[in-house]
Amino acid sequence: MIRKSDKNNPLVTIVIINYNTAEVTIDSINSIIENTLYEPYEIVIIDNASNSDDRDMLVRFASEKLITIYLQDENIGWNAGVNFGFDNADGDLLMTINSDVIVEKGWLTKMVDLYLNNENVAAVNANIHESGKSIISHKDGFLKILHGACSLISSDAWRIVGQLDSKNFRFYGTENDWSYRARSMGYKLILSKDSIVNHLGSSQITAGGGLSVRKTGKILDFLKMRLDGRIKYRIYNFNLKEWLSREILSEFKHAYLNGYLRILISTYIKVFFNFGNICSARKARILKRREGLRILSPDGKYQL
Repeated sequence: MIRKSDKNNPLVTIVIINYNTAEVTIDSINSIIENTLYEPYEIVIIDNASNSDDRDMLVRFASEKLITIYLQDENIGWNAGVNFGFDNADGDLLMTINSDVIVEKGWLTKMVDLYLNNENVAAVNANIHESGKSIISHKDGFLKILHGACSLISSDAWRIVGQLDSKNFRFYGTENDWSYRARSMGYKLILSKDSIVNHLGSSQITAGGGLSVRKTGKILDFLKMRLDGRIKYRIYNFNLKEWLSREILSEFKHAYLNGYLRILISTYIKVFFNFGNICSARKARILKRREGLRILSPDGKYQL
């Protein structure tokens, strides 16, 4: 459903990445169409070079529903797919939602209301449930990290904070990274407790948005990918005090007790070995933060 937007009813662009999961993606979109009371909104599909049968099914569906679909010539990955969708969106608010998410009645109205009625909000996260239970960690409704399975982001915040870092992150860590960058500029990330969506968990891991390595049994690949993203997020953003936090120290203890200490250490070495990349990534974040604080500060002053 699309109609003219205004400041009290901003247009929401919902971006869904598909990679060889057309049937699941169609189920997700049908749930959005059936359960979205808010308007105006539009749905945009990014297909990451799925096989011909999968793509043809999705193209036919998009044509029947009058949904915009972009067909990529190659699998550009989930992060780059979201960047492409957001950068080409018309919406004042930008929604990333996994292709295996089923939404409940009124989900989007509550998210938009929270955004409109709070100040300095970069993003609103839906209350994501898996197997009937919420998986979102929060404190009094405020989040440290978004869960990209269903996040509503201000287009202004997207412009100021910047894109997802598709260059350095395959999948894991990118939400942590963007969330940290947003909060470092003074933005808030909030949870819409009443916006319940159900995450089926079939496409949450892969870079392309298809069947997860966890579902296909590639547990070692899943672990390495997750550790790589977590370490990069910290190296690119953390100061010394944060590095020495109890959270990081407990990570090594957990790895030792659960038998993957060697993998954790080797991943740290691999990431640290690319020192030039670390310096470049940290410099880019510092400069972007300075720019963002300059834009957001009412008196033009900022602090590092």
